[in-house]
Amino acid sequence: MCEVLTFEEFATQRGLAPSWGDAGLHSGAAHVPKRSRKRHLQLVAEKDAALQRARDLLRDVYAGRVEQGLIKPPSHYQRIRKTAMGHQDNESVQAARKILLKTYGEEIT
Repeated sequence: MCEVLTFEEFATQRGLAPSWGDAGLHSGAAHVPKRSRKRHLQLVAEKDAALQRARDLLRDVYAGRVEQGLIKPPSHYQRIRKTAMGHQDNESVQAARKILLKTYGEEIT
């Protein structure tokens, strides 16, 4: 039996969840010297590039497993239903519930 997984779920299981950038870079950081900030930006850029290379390689692995039938990407219905199971205050959940109701006649409360 094949497993139903998106690429993001597949990547997260293998420790390659998307985690680009650094939250600390978003502040003004007026107290950080330019040289230190520049060095930090360079380190973050290198980390991001390495992550992207690893994810690109993993995307090929994912595609291979899909071709072999070991993994099946979720259908439109499965993706929408999973989103619709979230918290009711979230706009994407509300939208997914509307799509489920209009397209598939299924109501989630």
